[in-house]
Amino acid sequence: KGSVPRARRGQTHAPFPTLKINRYNSKNSGLCSDYVVSIEKDNKDTYYIGTSLGVTLFKASSGEFSSIKPLDGVNISDMSIDSRGLVWIATSRGLKVYDPQRDRLVTVKLDRRNSNSTLILGIQEDKNGNVWVAEGGNLISFSVKFDDKNGDFSYTFHRYDASDGLPECDFNQRSFAMLPSGEMLVGGLYGINGCYPDKIPHNRNLPNVMFSDIYAGAKDVRIGEKIKGHVLLESSPNHGGQLDLWPEHSSFTVYFATDSYVHPEKTTFYYMLEGLDKEWLATPPGSNHAGFTNLAPGKYRLLVKAVNSDGYESAKTAEMAIVVHPPFWLTGWAKAIYIALGILCIYLTYRVIRQRERRRFNEKRKQDAMQKQEEINQLKFKFYTNVSHELRTPLTLIVSPLENMIKETTDEVQRRRLNLMRNNAMRLLNLVNQLLDFRKNEVAGLTLHLSEGEIVGFVRNVCHAFAGMSERKNISLKFNSDRQELNMMFDEDKLNKAIMNLLSNAFKFTPEGGTVTVSLTTHSSAIAIRVSDTGTGISDDDKEHIFERFFQTNITPADSSMTGNGIGLSMVSEYVKLHEGSISVCDNPGGGSIFTIELPIIKPQTASNVVPAIAETVSSPEEITDTDSNIEETPVESPTTFIDSTEKPTALIVDDSHDMIEFLRDGLSSEFHVITSNDGESALKLLSSIRPAIILTDLMMPGVDGMELCRRIKADSSLNSIPVIILTAKHDMDSKFEGLTIGADDYITKPFNTDLLLIKMKKLVNLTRKNGQSLINPEPDTIKITPLDEKMVEKAVKYVVTNIKRTDLSVEELSAHLGMSRVHLYKKLKATTGKTPIEFIRLIRLKRGAQMLRESQLNVSEIAFQLGYNNPKYFSKYFKEEFGVLPSVYQNQESKATNYSV
Repeated sequence: KGSVPRARRGQTHAPFPTLKINRYNSKNSGLCSDYVVSIEKDNKDTYYIGTSLGVTLFKASSGEFSSIKPLDGVNISDMSIDSRGLVWIATSRGLKVYDPQRDRLVTVKLDRRNSNSTLILGIQEDKNGNVWVAEGGNLISFSVKFDDKNGDFSYTFHRYDASDGLPECDFNQRSFAMLPSGEMLVGGLYGINGCYPDKIPHNRNLPNVMFSDIYAGAKDVRIGEKIKGHVLLESSPNHGGQLDLWPEHSSFTVYFATDSYVHPEKTTFYYMLEGLDKEWLATPPGSNHAGFTNLAPGKYRLLVKAVNSDGYESAKTAEMAIVVHPPFWLTGWAKAIYIALGILCIYLTYRVIRQRERRRFNEKRKQDAMQKQEEINQLKFKFYTNVSHELRTPLTLIVSPLENMIKETTDEVQRRRLNLMRNNAMRLLNLVNQLLDFRKNEVAGLTLHLSEGEIVGFVRNVCHAFAGMSERKNISLKFNSDRQELNMMFDEDKLNKAIMNLLSNAFKFTPEGGTVTVSLTTHSSAIAIRVSDTGTGISDDDKEHIFERFFQTNITPADSSMTGNGIGLSMVSEYVKLHEGSISVCDNPGGGSIFTIELPIIKPQTASNVVPAIAETVSSPEEITDTDSNIEETPVESPTTFIDSTEKPTALIVDDSHDMIEFLRDGLSSEFHVITSNDGESALKLLSSIRPAIILTDLMMPGVDGMELCRRIKADSSLNSIPVIILTAKHDMDSKFEGLTIGADDYITKPFNTDLLLIKMKKLVNLTRKNGQSLINPEPDTIKITPLDEKMVEKAVKYVVTNIKRTDLSVEELSAHLGMSRVHLYKKLKATTGKTPIEFIRLIRLKRGAQMLRESQLNVSEIAFQLGYNNPKYFSKYFKEEFGVLPSVYQNQESKATNYSV
């Protein structure tokens, strides 16, 4: 702001005008930057302020600031408003033209190839309306055409450099001036340069383009000259000559020239290869050639034009035809062959696919047929299984009365007839058992239950079972073994069935007067069991299929009544595989066949580590067919041995078969008062009002079956003391384990011996009736032994008690401690205690277990682990076998007795 100075006294002066100064910066206004390089004003009171960070527009009338958005942040070096009202803006990124009427910004190309983004130093308009721009050491003159109505903007330009008389140095920024005389001045590093723009001459001669040279690779192409076996150019391309290229000429270069000799180095060539390019391409400055590589086969046309140093373009375009020949594999005849081969391949593919689909269809049809046959077989198996289960109960009602009649009759003729009936009933039973085993193997697979046993004596006993058949058929039966005894682990039930099946087949196909031999040999870690006969033998073709299911030879057995069913040897093979053994068949040198079973010798473990097997006794000689029987033979004992009371105890029989109920009622009524029920549901209702001394239940019944009935009884505190016997036709091992696990006191399969059932029932009732006394006496009977034997037994007991917690305590270790062999220890303990070494160790553990159940606060599982059992289930099983009750029942009864005495 200014002020008028005071006038001296006596003087008078005219007043000075008042000035108003406003300061604007980037902080108090819309100015882009505080560094201002140029200010231009148009004819509409608008100021254009160029700064280091863009262009700011200032309306003087309103004081408003705005900016050209695309230029925000761009360094501005100079600005100029031409006579058309266009704002020319020099930036560090090239030359821009702003149309304020349409708010449009255009980027100006500074050459004919691309947009130049170099620094523009200054801008000046001459008297003719052309705009001059300084770029480095060059001056560029733009002749502008602008339509004010629609805003169309176009231009042509001429570039002047040192070759036109300019100094070889850069111009200064904003160093333009236009004198009234029309002379334009430009300041540079070496001084001021001046020129009259309207007096500068231009080269207006239009250049004519000619093809000067052609190179194929590095080889110069001459007219009529062969290159790699081909003539590329027959005549001059400037006179319509055609350039022929072959696959070996992968690249070529064409050179151009013009008839313009004014600054020829500033001539710019433009070319386009029709068939490949869509627009004109410019050669680099000073360059006059175009190169091409790897053109696809076909016809092309090369077009070339030129622009001279002053921007005048050729009036006529030079043309050259180019033909790129294809390689031989892309020629017409080659394509015809490809088409023919393609058609052939399609046809062959069609044939292959058709044959494959036809084969798939046939295979699918066969699979469907096999699946259908398998479904039919499964239906047959299911039917046979159901029938087999149904047959076991009627067989029980046939076999058991026959056994009673055999015992009661005194007529020898009648006894033979009854034995014949019984033997055939047992044969039918064995077939049923075999079919059930086969079905179980088909559905769920067989399970191996290993137990320790003396295998030599075991096989000898199986052979003895055939003694009667040997005498009846007049066939010699021999047994040989290279060892007197061998203790090992094996499944007695399955091995028994396997050997009996082989012996049955041997007797079946051996004629009268023949010989059947069973021999045992041991080698390394395996034992071989051979069953040989002097029968009809087996053909080589049949040997390959003899162990397949349902396979039967065409050989007629010596005993025509003993026909096979085709599953016996298949089951034998399955039993042997379960033992991880092998079975084979070969010819007997003396005639007949030899079946050989090889089993690995598995050393016995301690009793606590062995999975117990539920053994079945060998059938009598007259009961042999394909498999063994399930009937257990036990002498009948007097009823008074087990029941002290003179009153008959009550027995509840639960079975859905009326005939079975009547048979049991008749067989048990002499010792028990029998009440019956037809299913598990009605039996539970009866138990709510009565308390029988013992319960016999079938396994398979409608509604509540035998397993569920037993589970509910043992879960009821008021009923769990009642002994339960499961009496069923299901003889598989899993069902037996399940029944005994849920609390059943015994598991008896049909058919059964009535006397044996009666003895077991009286034992269980007798044990239950001992209320106020200890149920067991774990002390063994008094044995007459010598002092030396007494010391041996005392030493053995002490060693077992000391190591009772060890799970790996073995018979070998005990025999080594006592200083004798395993066989010697076996004989000594058997003679002095009546127990084998395994049974001896088990008895000591069980007695200590009974003591801990009475006196300690541990539960059954904890006691089992204290005694060296890995699984409490085995401890419970052995405890019940030895003392007749489960450990938990024994512990509860002892606890009640103790509380009562207190």
